[in-house]
Amino acid sequence: MRIHWVQFVAAGLAVCGVTYYLLCIWSTVAFWLKAGFKVSSSFAPAVSILKPVNGTDPGAYESFRTHCLQDYPEYEIIFGVGDLADSAVPLIERLMREFPAQGQQSGANVALRQS
Repeated sequence: MRIHWVQFVAAGLAVCGVTYYLLCIWSTVAFWLKAGFKVSSSFAPAVSILKPVNGTDPGAYESFRTHCLQDYPEYEIIFGVGDLADSAVPLIERLMREFPAQGQQSGANVALRQS
């Protein structure tokens, strides 16, 4: 049974690929261990949630509201609508009244932007 040269090349390339990925993993682990990086469980940067909206469906307000009830220190939710006459705008305005802007305090800040 003769092994064709193409099979040798394919096997060699496969070995090279596996070797490359093992080297990447080893290098990453060595870097993290040497650098001594530690992940702080208290690190929670402020974030922005961009929520494009087009129309409504049953339960839309409750769905939007769940975004504001996240257990996260500081975040803002920006609802984007294509037209201020969109049927979702009154729901978002109601949400803005329920969760007024809180500045640098913890919690949700809700905003409405027309794109």
